[in-house]
Amino acid sequence: MLLSAVKQTPSGLLKKVLELPEGSTVGDALRALGWQKTEEIGLSIYGRRCKEEDLLKDGDRIELTEPLRIDPKEARRLRALNKPLLATRGRKHAK
Repeated sequence: MLLSAVKQTPSGLLKKVLELPEGSTVGDALRALGWQKTEEIGLSIYGRRCKEEDLLKDGDRIELTEPLRIDPKEARRLRALNKPLLATRGRKHAK
């Protein structure tokens, strides 16, 4: 079966394609790739969390993701603080 794998690295997104026999697990794929999963790194198949023991299907994409550096709500708030306010438009004064 043919699989793809993606992992975030300091230099950017690393993508690999590999072929494994039917009945392979996520752990088998990680070993074949030479990638290590640590406790803080997330593991998923198409964005759904998984475990190393989970069986793979043909065409699956394994994703290794690093933990968030900042809470998404906090990041949005900080971006909003750095943007100039725009004049609001609307129908409040429309006739």
